[in-house]
Amino acid sequence: MDLPLVLASASPRRAQALLELGLEFNQLDPGPDGPSISENPEERVLGHARFKVASAEKMLQHKPALVLGGDTLVWNQGRFFPKPTNLDEAKEMLQSLMGKEHQVWTSHVLKITGGLCFEKTDCARVQFQEIPPNALDEYLSTDEWTDKAGGYGIQGWAGKWAQIKEGDLDTVIGFRKETVLMLLEKAITCLRAGRR
Repeated sequence: MDLPLVLASASPRRAQALLELGLEFNQLDPGPDGPSISENPEERVLGHARFKVASAEKMLQHKPALVLGGDTLVWNQGRFFPKPTNLDEAKEMLQSLMGKEHQVWTSHVLKITGGLCFEKTDCARVQFQEIPPNALDEYLSTDEWTDKAGGYGIQGWAGKWAQIKEGDLDTVIGFRKETVLMLLEKAITCLRAGRR
C-alpha cells in the first residue's frame, strides 16, 4: 500500500476485522461520534463516520495516510438506538426490538489525508423474535450488551433471536469487509494514478 492505513476507531471488533483481511494498520481513538446531523439514518451514520475520520486526521496533523472510519446505527420505527449507557436502557431497547423488524446502518469512510474521500453506507433489515424474560435477564447479567448499538451483537447471544431479512451479517456486525476492500481499491487506484 502506498500510504500507511490508520483505523479511526477504538473498537476491538473493527481492528480484528482488519486483521482478518491481512492488513497492517495503526489504530487511533477518534473520540465521540460527533453531532447527530440528521434524522435520516443514512445521513446520520455517514456523518458520524466522517466526523471520526476528520478527528483522526487532526490527530495525525495531516501526515500522509489513509484514514478509515466507520459507524453503525440501529434504527427502529423512526427511533435511533445507540449504545446503551446502562442496563435499564439496554433492556428497554431490546424489549422495543422484540417482535419487530428494524434496520442496521453501517457507514465506512476512507480518506487520503488532505485529499480525496471515499465512502459507502450499507443497510440490513433484521427481525427480532420475542425473547423469553428469563433469557433476556440472563443476557443482561453479562456485559455483552455494552458498547453495542441497540444493546446487542448478532454474532453473539442475539444470533439466537435475530434473523437477517435483507443485507449481510458484516453490515449488522458493523464492519463490512467487502465495502472496506472496495474503498481501499478505489483509493489505491487514485494514488497510483497520481490523484490525491
